[in-house]
Amino acid sequence: MRVTILHRYFWPQEYPYAQMLKDITESVNNLGYDVRIMTTTDGSANEKSLREKWQKQNNIKINVLKLGAEKGHGIFHKLLNSLYYGAWVFTSLCFRRNDIVMVATTPPIITAALVRWASYIRRFKYIYHCQDIHPEAMLLNSNIRQNLLYNILLKIDSKNINQAWKVITLSEDMKNTFKKRSCRTEHVKIINNFPFKKVDVKLKNAADFKIRFLFAGSLGRFQNLEMLMRALIHFGDRDDVEFVFLGEGVLRKHMERIKNKYQLVNVQILGQKSVQEAVTAMGKADFGIVSISPRICEVAYPSKAIMYIGNGLPIFALVDDGSELSRFVIENKIGFAVSPSSEQKIVDGIEKIIENHKLSPISRQYTEEIASIHFGKNTTLEKIAQVFTA
Repeated sequence: MRVTILHRYFWPQEYPYAQMLKDITESVNNLGYDVRIMTTTDGSANEKSLREKWQKQNNIKINVLKLGAEKGHGIFHKLLNSLYYGAWVFTSLCFRRNDIVMVATTPPIITAALVRWASYIRRFKYIYHCQDIHPEAMLLNSNIRQNLLYNILLKIDSKNINQAWKVITLSEDMKNTFKKRSCRTEHVKIINNFPFKKVDVKLKNAADFKIRFLFAGSLGRFQNLEMLMRALIHFGDRDDVEFVFLGEGVLRKHMERIKNKYQLVNVQILGQKSVQEAVTAMGKADFGIVSISPRICEVAYPSKAIMYIGNGLPIFALVDDGSELSRFVIENKIGFAVSPSSEQKIVDGIEKIIENHKLSPISRQYTEEIASIHFGKNTTLEKIAQVFTA
């Protein structure tokens, strides 16, 4: 069986899915398949050296397309890169025989459509790994309006789903979004991501009396951060609580303006950090913040939740009532979940957490055990490997 796994980013690039894809690829390779990776490179000598060594160790081929860095460039440059990448994917798949191709959702919709079109020509099966669901996510994020373009993209992606051999998505909420489109779903497998550690977690000093909340991830519009920051104004004069934000995104400057305007000395906005630094910060925190805007759970699953609990960090989840994540947190008693629908609900939630934590902290060992049971790496990799064999 000749298998191609393609994604815009791949290890050792720092994106979480790029890191996980290395383990997924090794798991599929262990089935005895002839596995190839298609991805991009930043051209660095370190990246090239690490990948070459890994290829030899695992007998896995990596085909790369060199793309210039996008950071600091405008939308036109990013669009050109995406078009170049898409053309390379399509032509490469057309000129090489494959039995199975796995494609994810970066770049969204069109990459999967190119794989689908190539499958008509070369008669291979494809697996569509939906880490998020577009164009619904674009609509909820206000990147697109519900107009003709939206309807065209919705039709294209529905075909991507319906004609896939298998579809992997992260939650029942996301599978239900396919049902709302009237897509077929008997081939949809729910397999969530797994947590991974890069360094040992060093727990905070017992003399550190502050209750520390950590947000590690994108500071974007999906995360309902403006409402969260408004809620934190209510705690600006507290010295027993601290809020730490790691990450970059379009809302960072706005968050910093709120912090400075209201002199929120117990709020730290520290910018993008490596995975190692983020995991270290989890060891020094008491709760990991998972904040997403209303209805986002229908199109994405906040994987930072798994990363938090996989490192023993209880969760403060700002997610829709009744969502899969909200139920999971409450039923397993690994934190607190409140609706993101109002500032006051967030304030009340933080007050409740502070009160409960001072009386009876949630065990980090217990939290990590729950993560292992539900999102264990080996179990998850076995499930994904089974998708290729069933």
